[in-house]
Amino acid sequence: MTTGLPPIGVTPAALSGTRITFRYQGQTGLDQLSDVHTVMTETPAEFRASLLSIPLEDIGYEEIRLPAHRTVRSEADIQTISRDLVRIVHVIEGTVRITVRGKTMTATAGQIYAHHMDTPYVAECPQPVTCATLIVPTRLLRLLPGGLESLSRGVLDESSLTEVFASMMAGVRRASPDDNTPDSEHLSRALVDIARALLGAQQRATTYFGEEERSRRRIYDIIEREYADPMLSAVLIARRLSVPVRHVQRLFSGEPLSVSRLIRRRRVQAAQSELVATADPFEVIARRVGFGSDDAGYRAFRIVVGTPPNEFRRRQRV
Repeated sequence: MTTGLPPIGVTPAALSGTRITFRYQGQTGLDQLSDVHTVMTETPAEFRASLLSIPLEDIGYEEIRLPAHRTVRSEADIQTISRDLVRIVHVIEGTVRITVRGKTMTATAGQIYAHHMDTPYVAECPQPVTCATLIVPTRLLRLLPGGLESLSRGVLDESSLTEVFASMMAGVRRASPDDNTPDSEHLSRALVDIARALLGAQQRATTYFGEEERSRRRIYDIIEREYADPMLSAVLIARRLSVPVRHVQRLFSGEPLSVSRLIRRRRVQAAQSELVATADPFEVIARRVGFGSDDAGYRAFRIVVGTPPNEFRRRQRV
């Protein structure tokens, strides 16, 4: 099936349960692709791209062909549309230079890299590129503590696992089963299993430098596990780590967000997911994700997202 409609979010086919190829042309095509990030090219009028999107239960496969371009996902993009997803990218043709958390890595044809969608990044492709991407909800990967942060540390080492993953991705491209069938369920589980093994091997191979970095990762892990606890704060985290609260605050003095803002953003991200997935009123959701009161939830949501919760829900459903 071929259509000129833009993708919605990151895995558009997942909304309709069908295998779809999208076509993009000119400035209109660039605008359509710039849904959750901004895509730029030196010659917008000549822009031509295609996106094959395949749903597989809770995950998605995308194969995109693009001319030379630059993609930016900023903090503002994340606040507008939060995506608790991991993208595992197999470069089929061309070169991708991606910068995440200040670290730049270069992936060439045949190589694989991964990153989390709720981390700002810049991807630059100096030549035409074709990439196959597996998009997996973070919860399915069950990463070890610090796993999300370790994703930005480089191209995955070539091994039998990377070869198997690339072969499976090629198989999906050639002959994917219909969504919501036993075959689709089996293939989805197999891909998640191999992705989990790939990222687990990458994480174990990563060397963490310095006690401060290890401490920051422990704090990230505490926030990820316990953001729904209304008592969670820099003070409580400091007690958990048996360090002064000033030490916890100092660890993030040079980071984009303080500990309190990290907790607030994680709760708002959880609230965004609940607003889309459920019909529960925001007052109930706010308490469930850790806000101490309805008013605190409303204030935090507007600060992080820029719109009230009900307006966000309406836009997402439209």
